[in-house]
Amino acid sequence: MGEVLGALWIAVPVAVLFTVAEVLYRTGRVEVEYTRKLTHLGSGVVVLSMPWVVSTHWSVLALSVGFVAVLVLTKWLGWLPSVHAVSRKTSGAQYYPIAVYGTYLLADGRPFFYMVPMMVMALADTGAAVVGRRHAIVRYRVVEDFRSLGGSLTFFGLTFGVVIVGLSLVSHGHLPTVLLVALLTSMVATAVEGISVRGIDNLLVPYATWLVLDRTLGATRDGLGEWVLGATLVFALLIMTFRQARLTTTGFMAAFVAGFLAWGLGGPVWLATFLVPYAGFTASRPVTLSGTEGDLGIVVPAFLVPLALLLLHAHLPHPALFVPFLGAIAAISATGLAGFLRSRFDSWVLEGVGAPLGAAVAFVPSLVLPSPLDALGGASSVIAIVVGAGALLGPVVARVLLRHGESKGLARLAGVLSGTAPSAVWAALHLHG
Repeated sequence: MGEVLGALWIAVPVAVLFTVAEVLYRTGRVEVEYTRKLTHLGSGVVVLSMPWVVSTHWSVLALSVGFVAVLVLTKWLGWLPSVHAVSRKTSGAQYYPIAVYGTYLLADGRPFFYMVPMMVMALADTGAAVVGRRHAIVRYRVVEDFRSLGGSLTFFGLTFGVVIVGLSLVSHGHLPTVLLVALLTSMVATAVEGISVRGIDNLLVPYATWLVLDRTLGATRDGLGEWVLGATLVFALLIMTFRQARLTTTGFMAAFVAGFLAWGLGGPVWLATFLVPYAGFTASRPVTLSGTEGDLGIVVPAFLVPLALLLLHAHLPHPALFVPFLGAIAAISATGLAGFLRSRFDSWVLEGVGAPLGAAVAFVPSLVLPSPLDALGGASSVIAIVVGAGALLGPVVARVLLRHGESKGLARLAGVLSGTAPSAVWAALHLHG
């Protein structure tokens, strides 16, 4: 009965919120953007009590599945327009309950690590949306959506405040430590929110907030200094190459998040390896598929593969996971350089030379800096051969897809996946063994 009452403690107030929002919308007094944010913020406040009213994740799972089912069904039937009747394409409402359950699992019985990410998603996102809607002075495009400087600054400020208040309530650390943790968390969460589309920020923002808090709160002062150093280096590098790479605001934030996490979660060699294809991208002065200058649109799908492997390393740290990461970077470099030489000089010979050259360059950071490969001992040479050879599959697959009329983004992603596959299989077998 205790679990049932706890579930009702969450479900009933949320149902009341949806009812109030529906009444406000149907009476014509409030626009859908505001009724939607009312339920967004109100639900976030209600679920903050989750760690104290339920004692098992099964209750949270049942609530999340139930609300996802209701939201999916009402959207399909055309009901609940106070939430669903927005003009833009978004699935944020359906992602919300999933984020609640996922964050509850990640918190692992630590209320602070649940409450702060939930409050950032609820409060900072709502504040940014309201300010951005009313004061969209400087706007920037994110795929088919738009963000504003005012909204992003509001998100940053509210996130900073939420983290400061949360850390104060649990009496964690001295003021310099608290300020550094709040700064790092706010920077990453704001950048992630700024590049998220179709409501995916409801999933990514809580996760990014949890990830930075989880990694920085247990760090020493020197450890936090390394995080700050990484953020400074990545930011300075992007500022220096902003014009050369023709980055849009979206591309800048995406590159910052990727580089910052590569440094913080992997270390200097992971970041240096990540920068290899970025350096090639910058040197080639690319133009995106849409014809507009800037952005990483032509290679963002490919970069998702090493980023996913980096996040996997954050949860399952093991030297062997550097192998598929290196394979993904080698595949990106091989595919990118081969394609660039082919398009610039119209030469199949140069394309054939560019593929192995691009794959080989990706290994330079792991040869110069202390590398996770060193922990694998005598297998390093075998790994290098497997990864390098596997990466050469990328240009072949990409070229076949391009000849069949597929987009460059899809061709690059398929090329990276094929180039990563051998090293991923090797790493999986090594981890299993």
